[in-house]
Amino acid sequence: MAEYHHVNRVGDVGEAFLTIKDTPVYFSEDWNAGIGGGLWSTGLALAKYFERHADDVANNLKRLASVKYSSQRRNRSVENDNGDGRGISALELGSGNGFLSVCLLAVAAHRVIPLDELVVTDMADHLDLMARTLNANAHVWDRLTVLRAGNDGANEEYDGRLSETRPDDNQQQPSATRVFVTEHMWESLSQKPHSCNRTKSVTMTDTQPVFFDLLTEAGFRYEKLADHLLEREFRGSNFGIIAIQKQ
Repeated sequence: MAEYHHVNRVGDVGEAFLTIKDTPVYFSEDWNAGIGGGLWSTGLALAKYFERHADDVANNLKRLASVKYSSQRRNRSVENDNGDGRGISALELGSGNGFLSVCLLAVAAHRVIPLDELVVTDMADHLDLMARTLNANAHVWDRLTVLRAGNDGANEEYDGRLSETRPDDNQQQPSATRVFVTEHMWESLSQKPHSCNRTKSVTMTDTQPVFFDLLTEAGFRYEKLADHLLEREFRGSNFGIIAIQKQ
């Protein structure tokens, strides 16, 4: 079973929790927000993977962007190609605290990945913490929008600080990234894997083999990252990082 790891409490300033390619990532847990308010060992393992293997993550994301762009070009005239659509979008379902999304943004900011849009979603009681985490790391995004249900379009908008920290004009510049923090997508999307799990207390039991059978049937392939790619404290554990791709 995953364990949680203590980090700074909400409101603490402190130092960066970790650094991804010279880009600091700040995080303060808040268990009052709910079960996702703290940092569990599974989340820490993935964050450390981002930290130690940022170049590999970046290269895979760039490859994904290239595949998407090539596919779009095949569906329209080359003469009308103005370069739009080179970027990719990402979604973190059940983020809890927004920490892993910030880690991904840090990778994207360093390696100039065309990450145009990132949606961070969870239940309503986690939105404030996710927004605080993103705002504490405004150096890795350009625009943040907090979407609340029943708000009649009165969304919260924040400007990031990427424009203040961009390199000189003769260097590569990170692409603009817009981040959406919302609960709108949580209810429908979170129901999809429920048929593969059984509720037990406030957590879920291990993912059942049928989940992976369904992935294969839907045209996806998957692989578990080798233990040696994880930090020593996570090797030989009862969980792992699984990469899923469309075939």
